[in-house]
Amino acid sequence: MAEQDQLPEPARSESLSLPPVHATGSVRTEGFYRLAKRQAAPKSPKRGFAADAKRDQNQEPDDTADVLSSRRSDRADRRRFCAALPAASTVLQGNALASRKKSLQLFRSSIHAWGVRTTEPLLAGELVIEYIGEIISARVADIREKQYERSGIGSSYFFKVDDDMIIDATKQGNLARYINHSCMPNCKARVVTVGTTRRIAIYALRAIRPGEELSYDYKFADEPEEDKIPCWCGTKRCRGFLN
Repeated sequence: MAEQDQLPEPARSESLSLPPVHATGSVRTEGFYRLAKRQAAPKSPKRGFAADAKRDQNQEPDDTADVLSSRRSDRADRRRFCAALPAASTVLQGNALASRKKSLQLFRSSIHAWGVRTTEPLLAGELVIEYIGEIISARVADIREKQYERSGIGSSYFFKVDDDMIIDATKQGNLARYINHSCMPNCKARVVTVGTTRRIAIYALRAIRPGEELSYDYKFADEPEEDKIPCWCGTKRCRGFLN
């Protein structure tokens, strides 16, 4: 075992006061009395710290700008790192989904009804938004679809995760439900597993400019001719139908 150096004992300050000696030998049996100012506990230094911080902020504004710029750069690096992770990295994906704060906007779309556009630039591979809704079974989805039709709801927002898991965003969704289909999309929907839960995340396929409408391929199953849903994306690769 390595020999340890003997540390010198700290010098005792003569200004430190010892507890007062009580005549009864116990502080509990003494009556109430006030401590001298020198015996009282020092006040919290928080106010002094705040004053020092304010003074430093007034003296060195350039450092604050550098720190903010560094933080923005760090956040961008973390976003790119999380987007590049494989599907098995569930913990980081869950944190990324929970903290996503991209600036998106609902607007009247030239593709169909309402659409979603970004108000800030997006990088290829960057997480855009999670598709949020109520998780239901395929059987419940069939029942609800008929109920929505009877109640006059024109559109239902179902996202099929697997054969028996549907995300219903009709009444409990977010902006992601308004992202339109395109045969040449700029985004892609991916299933990510967070813990034991499967969730839908929308990622950018390429760099997207501010003001550009977001879209992804719905990839509906092929249907008979009488059940075809027309596609209005208007791209040069438009397949004509969503299904």
